[in-house]
Amino acid sequence: KKSRLPNATLYKPQQPYKRCLAETFKDFPPTALSLLESLLAIDPDARGTATAALNSEFFTTEPYACEPESLPKYPPSKEMDIKLRDEEDRRRTRARDKISRATDASRRTRARDKISRAVPAPEANAELQTNLD
Repeated sequence: KKSRLPNATLYKPQQPYKRCLAETFKDFPPTALSLLESLLAIDPDARGTATAALNSEFFTTEPYACEPESLPKYPPSKEMDIKLRDEEDRRRTRARDKISRATDASRRTRARDKISRAVPAPEANAELQTNLD
């Protein structure tokens, strides 16, 4: 069967490698090893499907998988969760900055109002006028 990948022959190993799953994972139960071998098969026709994996002996023999409630809870670490968390932090920061700018502007307006309410002393202006003449 011809590969649809143009450079597939460049990546094909020169000599076939011996499978060493059984030696590497010798402490695993035989049902786990057969499941791993089917899922990690290089040939797509020999590779197991997700449905076949879920129906394998590994999931139907003892020791059974533990209850999900007994598993430890970890914070989400998916890229989208992190992105959403970062966006929420940025939104909160912008809102906090907006409130801060609004209060600063309000303070400046109040200070400007106090300055414009200042009433000039007529005697001070008269004194300045005589000095200028």
